[in-house]
Amino acid sequence: MTAESAQKPSNYLVEVSGWDATEAFFFEKTVLYWNTEGQEISLRSRLREGSVVFVRLLQPYASEENFPVPYVVARNLPVEIDGRCTASISRLHPKPSFRQTSPSTDLELVKCA
Repeated sequence: MTAESAQKPSNYLVEVSGWDATEAFFFEKTVLYWNTEGQEISLRSRLREGSVVFVRLLQPYASEENFPVPYVVARNLPVEIDGRCTASISRLHPKPSFRQTSPSTDLELVKCA
């Protein structure tokens, strides 16, 4: 991670945490590369496709509301010469609840006599 690579408008300094391919917890500061094809991160830790990582944006004056956001590893790219691994990630969205997916029905209250 270089200061120069984080200076581009589409690159962001982030903290990434989760469990790597050996199932060991890791925590790294790196750059999130955001382009028209998606988001990518370059890490020392190797990740499994389908695993979940948490990405937190690093801002100079971050507030307490700067929470980590879950991402899923969509695919791993080839290992770079310096041994770093680049992974393509996409935002993980929670599954809708049953109430959000069931058809809208108006329930009538039955009065018992």
